[in-house]
Amino acid sequence: FEDRLTFHIECSPSLYHALILPLAIQPLLENAVRYGMEEMTDTCEIGLLVSRQDTLLTVEVSNEGSYFEEVAHGFGIGLVNIHQRIQMLFGEDYGLSFKNQGEKAIAVIHVPYKTEE
Repeated sequence: FEDRLTFHIECSPSLYHALILPLAIQPLLENAVRYGMEEMTDTCEIGLLVSRQDTLLTVEVSNEGSYFEEVAHGFGIGLVNIHQRIQMLFGEDYGLSFKNQGEKAIAVIHVPYKTEE
């Protein structure tokens, strides 16, 4: 995408060893690139933000240029799979959610903070 795409990661070094489900972030990044680049004629910004609050680990994947509709018409099998796997492992308090913030669409993963299996 040459100069049409910028990508940044914001993650404290203290979270480098936090555990996350395999293949949970990759489909979100793919979707961010796909839908963000689809609508943008200028540079599209994709972001990955990892944060922790007490025992909760949050991973946010954001992109400019697209948005999540208030009433979803269905998500792809990859997104449903991520949400279901998280809830099966950790319970209904965790999972995958979506929000819009300004010009950004943001997919949010919530899982318990753990550093060892």
